[in-house]
Amino acid sequence: MILPVAAGDAFRLVCGCDKSFATCKAKFANGVNFRGFPHLPGNDAAYAYVNSTNDYDGGVLVP
Repeated sequence: MILPVAAGDAFRLVCGCDKSFATCKAKFANGVNFRGFPHLPGNDAAYAYVNSTNDYDGGVLVP
């Protein structure tokens, strides 16, 4: 059970990270060491399918 906070209690603050490339680059200036995969298409790209109305010219499909 956690005790309620009282006057005089000690605590420590730590910078949080949401594990995104944008936060790593902007907040911590550490985009070079980011070990994730920021440029992979999202889940919506897995459900995409080919049809005759789209223009497939080799360009970017997921903005």
